[in-house]
Amino acid sequence: MPRVATTPVQVRLPDPVNEFLAELAAERHESKTQIVIEALELLRDHLLAQRLEQGYREIGDVQLDIVEAMQPLVAEALPE
Repeated sequence: MPRVATTPVQVRLPDPVNEFLAELAAERHESKTQIVIEALELLRDHLLAQRLEQGYREIGDVQLDIVEAMQPLVAEALPE
């Protein structure tokens, strides 16, 4: 991982969460910081995907409204 500027922070975690974090870090031979960074990146990606999906749904709804509004005009313009 390339070096980036960091800021020290302190957070309080419930004991079971802290124990899981410590166990996972030891199991993977990584720091707890690396585990937290990975978890937050995954959460960010998940939330972005949800937002994109919602946006695509909204665009699809608008496009459907346009198509439905245009159908009578298209029917009049097309020869039978």
